[in-house]
Amino acid sequence: MSSRPDVLDVLVVGGGPAGLSAALVLARARRRVVVVDAGEARNAAAPHVHGYLGLDDTSPEDLRRRGRDEVARYGGVLRAGRVTSLRTASDGFHVGLADGTTLLARHVVVATGLRDELPEIPGLAERWGREVLHCPYCHGWEHSGERVVVLVTASEEIDKAFTLRQWTSSVQVVLHGLEPEDLGPEVLERLDAMDIGVRAGPARHLVPSALPGSPAPRRDLAGAAQSTGRLTAVALADGSHVPCDAVVVQPRLRAHDELLADLGVPVQADAFGEEASSTDQGRTGVHGLWAVGNVSDLGAQVVAAAAAGHRAAVAIDHELTAASVDAAVDARRSRRV
Repeated sequence: MSSRPDVLDVLVVGGGPAGLSAALVLARARRRVVVVDAGEARNAAAPHVHGYLGLDDTSPEDLRRRGRDEVARYGGVLRAGRVTSLRTASDGFHVGLADGTTLLARHVVVATGLRDELPEIPGLAERWGREVLHCPYCHGWEHSGERVVVLVTASEEIDKAFTLRQWTSSVQVVLHGLEPEDLGPEVLERLDAMDIGVRAGPARHLVPSALPGSPAPRRDLAGAAQSTGRLTAVALADGSHVPCDAVVVQPRLRAHDELLADLGVPVQADAFGEEASSTDQGRTGVHGLWAVGNVSDLGAQVVAAAAAGHRAAVAIDHELTAASVDAAVDARRSRRV
């Protein structure tokens, strides 16, 4: 425990699986922990979480609710709000909130996640998390046997098409901003061998079915039908349609790393996006500052993000324990002088 009652042992920024997992472990270790959460979950649009042992098919909100309840059960404090500033200080960190409050903490765990930037194709964002997906392992089972279009905006994304063949034999690639020759002859041969068709784009909009008994759907200026019916096809710029029940697309991934960047934590970039740099345990180059979950691992699914929070929490507790032992030794030595 901190020797000063106004200084938290750990402040966690973000109340998703990574942040709540870290807070749970630390609260059970009797650390003074506060979680500040802005309530902007990345997977809020998805109906269920999959691949999480023992919690498969749980809704994202139910998972977060259960996590909040568990943290509170062990004395952790959950606070709705937004962290707007983070400054180092002699006693740890000064954490500024949007409501003007400043909290003091010896360690800070940043678990602010990321945002998904989708191609600007009418109908795509509206169906995100339901019929527009990004992760075959999260959603492939639910679309077994369906017609799936993989919207490819960069050649690195083509592997999604091969992976999806494990769940359905009807996979089509639609190129958006690419030409077939951009994939190269070897990739085209592999697609053909797997009976995966390739259509030149670009995609113009998604095509929904009309709801039973509803009038003909209105259309926006791009010609996209404004209906909430089921997805039926992807319309291409040449006027043709590619029938489908689901679209898989790789968004550009942008970590919410502003707080980390302000303290000089570097950013790593790859073909899919950018993430804050940290070790496997979540350590950054700033002592006492940790980054876990999607903010530092773009590919982490829910279970992996929770595991990252757990790992960081154990490492933090070891550091806090070592600091307490060192302080006790120094105090005893000073009394002997």
